[in-house]
Amino acid sequence: QNGTQAADELLTVAQLAVMIEDQSNLQLVDVRTPAEYEAGQLEGAINIDYKGVDFEKELALLDKARPTVLYCARGGRSHKAYLLGAGMEFEQLYDLEGGYKAWMAAQAETRRVVIHHNRDGRGDLSDS
Repeated sequence: QNGTQAADELLTVAQLAVMIEDQSNLQLVDVRTPAEYEAGQLEGAINIDYKGVDFEKELALLDKARPTVLYCARGGRSHKAYLLGAGMEFEQLYDLEGGYKAWMAAQAETRRVVIHHNRDGRGDLSDS
């Protein structure tokens, strides 16, 4: 391992959104500080602070058979966490590209599209 990541292990926000819809056994791991986590996190995420003294031990205790996505604020800490986890025999380990900030930006963009659509008089986004 030379410190680089295979492209298929770096998840885009759109790919993660699909995984959340499709996989009920997904493990979301927020590697930010507890204060950052408390201020807002992905629904269902657990917090294991990358800078915490027991980070490696706690990461190793996760269910390695479940698809696991690591994220931080922008992608720096989750990349380092990914490199640690890569040696732990996870069957599917991913790092969210752009982190929580990219996720929130995408959510805001989605809301803007919906709001714009509703204002133009065509009603909601239902299939009817």
